[in-house]
Amino acid sequence: RGIIETADGRYEVKPGSIILIYPGEWHRYKPSFNTGWREHYIAFSGIYARYLFQNSEILSNHPSVLNIGFHEHLLNLFTQIIDLVYDKKPGFQYVCSGLLIQLLGNIIYVIKNQEFNGKEVEHKIKHAMLRIQEQYNEPVDMEKLANQCNMGYSHFRKMFKKYTGVSPLQY
Repeated sequence: RGIIETADGRYEVKPGSIILIYPGEWHRYKPSFNTGWREHYIAFSGIYARYLFQNSEILSNHPSVLNIGFHEHLLNLFTQIIDLVYDKKPGFQYVCSGLLIQLLGNIIYVIKNQEFNGKEVEHKIKHAMLRIQEQYNEPVDMEKLANQCNMGYSHFRKMFKKYTGVSPLQY
């Protein structure tokens, strides 16, 4: 536990927190006096990293601290990267790069699913996805599909894109 400050604000850090700091971004942090913390971090850059952070709604508009809770698969990926870096066997950088991209993708996945998990809109969007898949070789009237989901078209389109990452028509 503790706090971290950036130019954007002050954030609580607790177990299950992921801290995202861009290169050159001002920050300071202070572990809790009672609990302290052990930190591990991965510094990275490159064309694909920039692409992910510019084109992912979640990563580009992130607060500095993402409190996503404990997810064993994220911890396992992080640990694999640390182990590979520690061993420094030939070619480890390539495997680490792939695992880092997988780690970032999984972070995005967890955050996106927290938004929809167990909510009625998730069931409606999944129903719409199934209907579109069933009619893959026929044109689909998206407004009619939105009505079948008991949603206005504008809201349907917005939620569909938020859930899938693409518009209903692109899907």
